[in-house]
Amino acid sequence: MGRVWRVDFDGTSHTVVGQYNAMLSTGKGSILVDGRMVDIWGTSLFGQPRERHIDIGGKPVTLVKTGLFRENFDLYVDGVLVQPEK
Repeated sequence: MGRVWRVDFDGTSHTVVGQYNAMLSTGKGSILVDGRMVDIWGTSLFGQPRERHIDIGGKPVTLVKTGLFRENFDLYVDGVLVQPEK
């Protein structure tokens, strides 16, 4: 399962994917940028982390947990919410 966003920096488009285990209680997940894994987290008794921080082309990017089911992430670039692809 996952959610997909497209972001543009200085004329370059990037695809960001937030993936998580179908068994949400495990807390496993990862972030891919342009098909390359840039962050991964493992099983936790406390579930998924609330926020994950990465950097894309010098821009701060934050993946934020928003709920417990399905597409439960929001993506922020420089503090601005980015809408996911449909």
